[in-house]
Amino acid sequence: MGLMSGNGTRQWLFQRLSNALVVVFGIVMIKVLVSSELSHESLSALFAGQVFQIYAGITLLFACFNSILAGWQIEGDYQKKLHIPKNLLTTVAVVVSLTYLVCGLMLLFR
Repeated sequence: MGLMSGNGTRQWLFQRLSNALVVVFGIVMIKVLVSSELSHESLSALFAGQVFQIYAGITLLFACFNSILAGWQIEGDYQKKLHIPKNLLTTVAVVVSLTYLVCGLMLLFR
């Protein structure tokens, strides 16, 4: 059974996990931004570390899948009410999410 089927427990758990990854990433970035030693070199050093690159890549991947799941859920709620074609919102979510995933990974691992 996939993530976009079932009773919703897997979806809820996945969304909470991906949200936790994004929150931790945000806390790290805020800590770096408010540190007194903020410089291009300190940011470059942070993003050059292999552990941080892997963590940032995983966070980006989870955020991408979270966006696709959200698009699918929103489509399920509003597809009939708004009379939009089936799978349109999910397709848009997939295209946008994969675009920011590819661009983000290219920036991260350049």
